[in-house]
Amino acid sequence: MKKLLVRSLALIVLLSLPAAAQSPCMDWSGDFALPGFDGPPTRYRTLDDGSGSKLYAMGGFTHVNGVAANLVARFDGATWSALPSGSGGMTPTAILDLAMFDDGQGGGPALYAGGGFTQPGGANFYGVAKRTAGPPCQRG
Repeated sequence: MKKLLVRSLALIVLLSLPAAAQSPCMDWSGDFALPGFDGPPTRYRTLDDGSGSKLYAMGGFTHVNGVAANLVARFDGATWSALPSGSGGMTPTAILDLAMFDDGQGGGPALYAGGGFTQPGGANFYGVAKRTAGPPCQRG
């Protein structure tokens, strides 16, 4: 009986204490992507291209901030931008995933994309493409 009384008093004391201050609720910011994408981004990856981490978005969009983005864009912490144009002429038709990988060949980390691509001349390519400053290397 004594244990029950002690537990009951402890419960009453706990319930009578003022509640801890609640932190503000997290909310979604509409400022993050404005003016933003012309279609929905569907996947994100945080990747380090050798100059620091950046957020990459993939999805059903062709422009970000009014610039052609070909289904992939990156966020540097301040602004969204399209990836620099390559010279290989291969155009993504669907980007399903991204990865940054250093193949040890001296070029540093490179961006790899899995999905569908159209090659110069109109041939379709499905698999993994490596994004380079020159013509893209195909894997798959």
